[in-house]
Amino acid sequence: MGYTIRPSHPSDAAALSDLLRESFYTAFRDVEGATEEFFTTYFKTTLAPDNLRKVLEDDKWTFLVAEDEAEPVERGGKLEGMIQILHPQSQTPEGPSRSPSEDPPEDFSLSRQAHLSRFYLLPSAQGSGLATKLFNAMLEICRDRGYTTMELDVLSTNYRGIRFYEKMGFKKVKEVHNENDGKFKRVDWIMVKDLE
Repeated sequence: MGYTIRPSHPSDAAALSDLLRESFYTAFRDVEGATEEFFTTYFKTTLAPDNLRKVLEDDKWTFLVAEDEAEPVERGGKLEGMIQILHPQSQTPEGPSRSPSEDPPEDFSLSRQAHLSRFYLLPSAQGSGLATKLFNAMLEICRDRGYTTMELDVLSTNYRGIRFYEKMGFKKVKEVHNENDGKFKRVDWIMVKDLE
């Protein structure tokens, strides 16, 4: 199957929601505290098409999507993969933030660090080379903007993802224990890649 990689548009919101629901569930279903109630709520809020449409319209993010070139979304096809970065000016000294409440201090040094926020492929597209193509396309955008590093967080039990990121040049810099209201517990690795 051939893929077309392109910037995402607000009109992709429903297809993006479908992709994220399937791939997010696959990635997180075995995490402690990841109940059906958690997924239902997350899908109805964060991954709802209306919410994603707003995020797609917000210029602090860049999304690239991949679709089957023989059956694009505009002709009823589905998205096969996506990658999303948060631009440095939208981050706070404490880390990436969807809604920074104040300007970072003058000595804040992450002004040239992109944050890889989401990177998902449908299970059927994994192992096809699509992940490398999507990542390299986003990497080119980041370098063109003059970013010097890229940061991400990845579930510590996502062994396939960690192997991929290491292959792409990311290094683990720390571990973070996350607990959402004591229900959804996970350990993430923070990884960084030098872009220069």
